[in-house]
Amino acid sequence: MKARRDVYQAIADPTRREIINLIVTQPYNVNAIAEKFDMTRQAVSLHVKILEDCGLIVIKQSGRERFCELQAEQLDEVATWISQSKTLWLNRFEKINQYLNEVKPKAMENNKKDLLITHLFDAPIELVFNAWTDPEQLKHWYAPDGCSIEFKAIEVKVGGEFHSCIHDPVHGDCWIKGTYQEVTKNEKLVFSMELSNEQGIAVSANDAGKSEDWPEALITTVTFSPVGDQTKITLHQTVAETEARKTGAYQSWFSMFDRLSTILVSQTP
Repeated sequence: MKARRDVYQAIADPTRREIINLIVTQPYNVNAIAEKFDMTRQAVSLHVKILEDCGLIVIKQSGRERFCELQAEQLDEVATWISQSKTLWLNRFEKINQYLNEVKPKAMENNKKDLLITHLFDAPIELVFNAWTDPEQLKHWYAPDGCSIEFKAIEVKVGGEFHSCIHDPVHGDCWIKGTYQEVTKNEKLVFSMELSNEQGIAVSANDAGKSEDWPEALITTVTFSPVGDQTKITLHQTVAETEARKTGAYQSWFSMFDRLSTILVSQTP
């Protein structure tokens, strides 16, 4: 077993592999080998000695010269191991490829339909839920970076409506109206979001300054789960994740969550 390990260790070094390549067809003068490398003769001799010790080469004397001769049969076991390993990994990669081909269409289909984000807040569930339902708190975090939000109307209860505007200094105002479909304290919020104008009249994505692929109406579901003294929220929106990433809406959620985290830290005893 030790000899086999020595062969593997010997050929692991690139210099020793080059020496083997030099003598693969015929014996090679030891001094001539040393001249092929940018290192001292002593260093090359050490590599030659390691190859000799594990049986990969033999040193033969011819007059005053010494020649290295490859013992190729010592590599047979290595070649067999490489072949077996190659077959093993090719089979594994093939299974992985088959699996990916099965799940990829499903994953792509899900991405077309749903935006799903989870986030862990270092605050109790009561504070996190209040931050989502208290209009005064929403004003301080519920808008992308560099923007602000104004609520023309908001009533957080089942059947209650809201009408808000994101003021964006670059892209202009974006009005949204919606209805709360489910409000379960400390557990769940479900509300619709529809593109509108200042008068609350529904408008197209193009008229609202959105991408033509952005839905004119969508449903947002937020669930709240306690994790010890922390709170995990799961946000689901009926918009393609690819579209949300393209428009920046996806990234905006994380910046808003960071701002909310800062607020919650200041509120946590």
